[in-house]
Amino acid sequence: MKDSIALFNQMQNLLDLNPALRDTAEQKLKSLFHELEYIQQQEELPLRLRKIQELNNLHFFVDAYQRGYKWSSIQVEALLDDIYEFGTDKEKSDDYYCLQPIVIKKRQIDGQDYFELIDGQQRLTTIYIILSYLTKGSFFELRYETRKQSTQFLNKHIFQLANRSEVTFDEYVEHDPELNNIDNYYFFNAYKTVQAWFKAKAQIALGIREEWINTLLDATKVIWYQAESQNNELDDKKQSIAIFQRINQGKIALTNAELLKALFLNALKAPKEGTSAETFKIRQSELANQWDMIEHTLQNPDFWAFVAPHQQTNIYTRIELLFDLISGKFVASKSLSYQQILQRKQEYYTFQYFVKELSNPDQTVTALWKKLQQGFYRLNEWFSDDESYHLIGFIIGQRIKSISELWTLADSQRGREEFQIKLKQIIAQHIRKCFGQTQSTDPKQPLIFEDLHYLDHNPSIISLILLLNLDLHRQQNTRFPFKSYYAEHTIWSLEHIHAQNSDMKDINLEHWYKEQQDLLAQTTAQDISSEQKAQISQALEVWNAVQTAETLKSYVELQQQYLQNVIEQRTHKLDNLCLLEKRDNSVLSNKGFYKKRKAVMDLQKIERRFIPIATQWAFAKYFNPDVEDFTIWNQKDRNAYRVALIQCWEYYQEHLFTTAASGEQA
Repeated sequence: MKDSIALFNQMQNLLDLNPALRDTAEQKLKSLFHELEYIQQQEELPLRLRKIQELNNLHFFVDAYQRGYKWSSIQVEALLDDIYEFGTDKEKSDDYYCLQPIVIKKRQIDGQDYFELIDGQQRLTTIYIILSYLTKGSFFELRYETRKQSTQFLNKHIFQLANRSEVTFDEYVEHDPELNNIDNYYFFNAYKTVQAWFKAKAQIALGIREEWINTLLDATKVIWYQAESQNNELDDKKQSIAIFQRINQGKIALTNAELLKALFLNALKAPKEGTSAETFKIRQSELANQWDMIEHTLQNPDFWAFVAPHQQTNIYTRIELLFDLISGKFVASKSLSYQQILQRKQEYYTFQYFVKELSNPDQTVTALWKKLQQGFYRLNEWFSDDESYHLIGFIIGQRIKSISELWTLADSQRGREEFQIKLKQIIAQHIRKCFGQTQSTDPKQPLIFEDLHYLDHNPSIISLILLLNLDLHRQQNTRFPFKSYYAEHTIWSLEHIHAQNSDMKDINLEHWYKEQQDLLAQTTAQDISSEQKAQISQALEVWNAVQTAETLKSYVELQQQYLQNVIEQRTHKLDNLCLLEKRDNSVLSNKGFYKKRKAVMDLQKIERRFIPIATQWAFAKYFNPDVEDFTIWNQKDRNAYRVALIQCWEYYQEHLFTTAASGEQA
């Protein structure tokens, strides 16, 4: 940079002698000066990607507070395999494999510039060992503060191992006991692992050494995170230890979100003519405030349960979801090449994507940040609009489509109405799938209510009844609480509204008698013979005339003998099922309807449990406008509940025949 300034001074003197050229020359010189200044700032950025090739001849230092090198052969082989697999794709591409971050800090040791390795020691040491084997020389320098013998082993003895492939560690250090320490033991084993791996690969892949090293040096990058040095040595040491403890104790790991925030804030430092340092600070402050606002919104449990109910993540890194969506991390693999699939599996793929975007001269940090804000506004609109909220929340929650797939779908639609029609069509197809129909099935083929059975289609029935709950909220202009439904450790199960073997305590016997009459009236010749039906009917009438334990026992025995299968089928139909948490399901057990009703009310009012609205309505008999008795779940109640389910499904099915472009019936 000093040479550049000297050159500018010389040219300035020339311009003094040629005033006519001043305006044109000064404009071009200033532009060039800003460009050179930007290049220098890029070199000094605390966060960037560096090729492994760029580490050549650098000096690294591992301080005494660090634990020693501990990678096993499994971890070494995993690194070798990952880079090999990435390099096997022969497509010409500027893609690269990205290693996890290394955290470093500049240090002066014995008059030499060093980078203190605060985090990433294990990875960088392994790369050093691999390159030592492949190049038979030191690609960069590694210095260990803990043991001088460790530094000596890495920088001298490791190059002697190539010709001593059969020697063990004990044999190698036998003549130099000072080398016998735990660091050197792991260095030795790592080297042997590398040696064995390449020998095995050489037998099946010609030129493996050259290809692998080319992939490592030219197509592999490391996330370079440079901490700022402190004013004095003591504070500097304390800061390094604090960073190391924070990362390695698992409190706040270096996440994509943390790296991206630093990336965007630093990208704002790119110089522009006439822009002051104060302006940079203002721009950074604005972006940081907007970042915090977005993160705060995503921390809302209701918002997160709607948009990512199954994604457990640190509450302060949820903004990563937006970056992932914009980067296309979760794009369907069928549209990607093999190499692109491998890239998206990398932990820091999203960070790599935005580093690449910001290196594009046509892409400004302001434009990229605006794209992120627009993505947030989209999510916020989905959440704020009740219709979109229920449609998207159901689709994502039931894993019918991922949020990435819906994001891509929204990009292809011309507005909210068209998008919502598509969402309803997705749900309609899901309903048909629950009933066993496929994409090739005629969409006009009716759904047979009786086709679903508790014992055979449990997950499908849960999904269909959940949809009824959402639809009831839609009709009531209220919002289904996804936060409560998808709460951690919550398991939902199907509860029989009327238990198959419920006791008869607290039941209105008159209404129970009518229920048994209804049951007999619904039986057909396929269920029982006319003689058996008459025999059961007679026993019921005898009980009704003389309500004794003996007459009841006589009726129940005949019922179980001839109608057990009919009762089981009736018990397990959709019009006798509702949603309840699994822990509460066992509490209700085989209680009669009246006792179940009271128990459900107590769970909601006293224990403050979340009870889905359809379950509340079933036990409160809200579906039936003409309630006769609250002690039993009779046929009228079943029919009303059945109608509500069918109407819910029909609401979505009718959109199968709607053209999304116009919103009109096809």
